[in-house]
Amino acid sequence: MHSYYLFGQDVGLGASILDRMLAGACVEPADACEDKSLRSRYIVDVVLQIVKSLVTEGTVEGAKNWMQTFLTCGSWDAVQPSQLCQDDVWEERDMVEDMGSTFAAKVLTSKDHCILWMAYVHLIWFHELPSGLFMDPPNGYLSDENLFLIRWPTIEESEEENELHGIVHEIFIGLTLHYMEMDADARPSLVTTLKNSVGFLMARGSAMEEVLELVNPSNFPDSIQEIRDLYGQVLMVSALAFFIYTASMRNKPLTFFCSAALWSARRGEGNFAPSTGGITNPELPLEPLCSPPFWL
Repeated sequence: MHSYYLFGQDVGLGASILDRMLAGACVEPADACEDKSLRSRYIVDVVLQIVKSLVTEGTVEGAKNWMQTFLTCGSWDAVQPSQLCQDDVWEERDMVEDMGSTFAAKVLTSKDHCILWMAYVHLIWFHELPSGLFMDPPNGYLSDENLFLIRWPTIEESEEENELHGIVHEIFIGLTLHYMEMDADARPSLVTTLKNSVGFLMARGSAMEEVLELVNPSNFPDSIQEIRDLYGQVLMVSALAFFIYTASMRNKPLTFFCSAALWSARRGEGNFAPSTGGITNPELPLEPLCSPPFWL
């Protein structure tokens, strides 16, 4: 892939080369002996390179539209060549009711499917792909194969972000339902989606009851330790926030001390400090969910 792509870049045909590479992987029938995970990883690498190229060229809205089409279409025929993307406006479409029926879900492993969706969410919110999504040079044409968490800023939402809030939340709910219906191989993708959803809702100041209901272990058919841990962490944050609120009615210095302590405890090593986007690895030990909620 590397030499083929670099050759295309050198002669000014990078987009065309990438389109042909993706079409070859998506149109040609899979060999019965072929490892689906290898084919899936190849498709993810090419898709992300196409989106990265469009963003670099300044066609950010076109990148959003193209990636959205790839992730939600029912067949490859609906995906137009990326070199034709010249859109100035992102045309958000209704979320598909059954993600399992999409072309992307059929050709990708659950892990790669989740990686592409998280990258898409990051793209529509921050207008760029996560910087840590790609490997270091000279292998920058390859994407990291690890699932990741998005770092959400806790600043007040702009009008555009208010509109995006419902879209992002709907994506997370759709992915959660999709991965719940799959086998155990999809469990890491389910947990990653829930962690991203919790971090998003808490950073945006959603009601704690809504967050707790989202990760309530009773909602899931199997007993998944990671989800029970996540539920317990949200409960702890809720209890600490209530304690601080109660203390503020009696002793403001105590409130300041508790607020600072909660801020420090939940920052961990800084992975969820206030930011303008970014990612972290959810396969590391359980860490604070996000920056302190807006009420602190």
